[in-house]
Amino acid sequence: MSRAVRYGIAGVIATAIYFLAVMVFVDRMRIAPVVAAVLATMIVIVTSYVINRAFVFDTDRAHASAFTRFVVASVASIGINAGLMHVATSTMGWSYLAGAALTTLVVPPLNFVVNYFWTFKPSV
Repeated sequence: MSRAVRYGIAGVIATAIYFLAVMVFVDRMRIAPVVAAVLATMIVIVTSYVINRAFVFDTDRAHASAFTRFVVASVASIGINAGLMHVATSTMGWSYLAGAALTTLVVPPLNFVVNYFWTFKPSV
């Protein structure tokens, strides 16, 4: 199975967790969409690291190094995610679900590139 397919599977799992978390935060807990998007992304960080490390990227990089890099990349993702959700819901007037869809179209491809070329890059 190719890395892209494995990344896609991992992405589907992460996306499902993300949407479920956003919906619970907004609909059940009455948290604002931007905050909900950030919190959902934070939940997905840990899940995604484990899945990407074990299933997608073949690396010999130590967990301390890879996880630190993963967190740095994820913090950048949170910023991009929050910015996109803000633009979608506050500027464009879209529903939070449309904003969540937008974030899933932009953030995962960026994350793949960063994770492939930096986070899980094998040690030299």
